Amino acid sequence: MLNNLSSAYISNIEEKINYTFNDKGLLLRSLTHSSYAHDNNLDYNYERLEFLGDAVVELIITEYLVKKYPDFQEGDLSILRAYIVNAQALYEVSKKIDLSSNILLGKSEFNGVDNIKKAIVADIFEAVMAAVYLDGGYEKVKSIVLNLLEEFIIEAVKKNSFRDAKTLLQQLCQRDFGKLPEYSLISSTGPEHNKTFYVEVDVCGVMKMRGKGRSKKEAEKQAASMALEQYKKNNG
Repeated sequence: MLNNLSSAYISNIEEKINYTFNDKGLLLRSLTHSSYAHDNNLDYNYERLEFLGDAVVELIITEYLVKKYPDFQEGDLSILRAYIVNAQALYEVSKKIDLSSNILLGKSEFNGVDNIKKAIVADIFEAVMAAVYLDGGYEKVKSIVLNLLEEFIIEAVKKNSFRDAKTLLQQLCQRDFGKLPEYSLISSTGPEHNKTFYVEVDVCGVMKMRGKGRSKKEAEKQAASMALEQYKKNNG
């Protein structure tokens, strides 16, 4: 495969992410969609690297958030992480390195660079980060991820755009399913002055998550936060 792709193509990608690979094959594997592998009779694609990259990127962001925002509660950290490490955010940050132009796609998936599915771009981003991790180690990939995402994180905190989990879940459902999540009060326990409410959110029939809180609103927020986290794990 290396023989079929120019050194200029490889160097261009390395320059954009500011890293030179020892194993160029790792980089190319991370950029190879299954449709391209099928068209070219290759026995590998990006998917295993994406599986690793998902965990690597999440660890980097989690470590950064815990150190950067020591006064944040766990709930806010969870919501902020879900806001950052999701397909939409990773797609947007991938524009900085023009990743879409470098993905190896087969005929069945390619319909112009501007029309590549956001989820594919986000997955390839995570695969590339996994390739850097395997080739250069944790500290190197950490510097690349934070160089690309730190400004986005700081802006999200500055504008408080990440905190409303219900709004984020609503936006996600409208974008991916064209309808809204539905919340149901399951039960409440305790005396009137100190009740605990249990709420279930139905994420457009894809999954259901439950949250609890001292008010229905608080329980709904927790359920939405958990749903965002789970949706991210399921969809990258």
